[in-house]
Amino acid sequence: MFENIEQSLLSFLTTFAYDPWVFYSIIILLMTLTTFGVPISEEVVIISAALVTYMGAHPELYPPPPFAVESGQSPVQPFTTALVCFLAVFLSDLLVYMLGFIFRDNIINHPIIKRFFSKKRKEKIDIWVSRYGAFVLGILRFTPGLRFIGYLTCGVVRIPIHKFVLINGGVALLVVPSQVFIISIYGEAIVANLKLVSVVLLVLCVFFILTMLFTQLYKFLKKMKGAHLV
Repeated sequence: MFENIEQSLLSFLTTFAYDPWVFYSIIILLMTLTTFGVPISEEVVIISAALVTYMGAHPELYPPPPFAVESGQSPVQPFTTALVCFLAVFLSDLLVYMLGFIFRDNIINHPIIKRFFSKKRKEKIDIWVSRYGAFVLGILRFTPGLRFIGYLTCGVVRIPIHKFVLINGGVALLVVPSQVFIISIYGEAIVANLKLVSVVLLVLCVFFILTMLFTQLYKFLKKMKGAHLV
């Protein structure tokens, strides 16, 4: 299922299946690096981490190393892995957003940014932001190649931070832990159907965003009605 760098990453993480603190620290580091454009996708890190938790939960299929047996060391846990992955994803996205929020055009026009992210990508994000506003934060969760420049742009145009936390955090909370839990339960059998899982999660996220939109619309109409009565 995994090839080249993906298989290497899984093999590397597997060596720390019974060393939780090192494992979780590596996940945080990798998530941060992927946010800044390292050629390892966020999804690959999440899938690899979840598969390692699956291996740890099935010692009859994946025997623990001798040191873990001798010391009674427990493997990485699905809940903790899901929490670490979520926090790493969300805080990395928030970091990029804050860089845009603080430095604005100085960072978006920096030669390094221009070198790695084409004008075409930037224009696409600008169109999305002008068309969808803060809800573009939910869309970016499903567009790996545009996340960095997208979150940076959202910070530059000063999309309110509470909307970033609510929308980006809400979608990430729905998507990331779900992937970890599903894969940690079913293992590689579910990875083959991960596209279907992603579609289901996307539908749920759209429902989440629409619910927020209609809630805001309801509050606005209620406020307008109250003002009219006065």
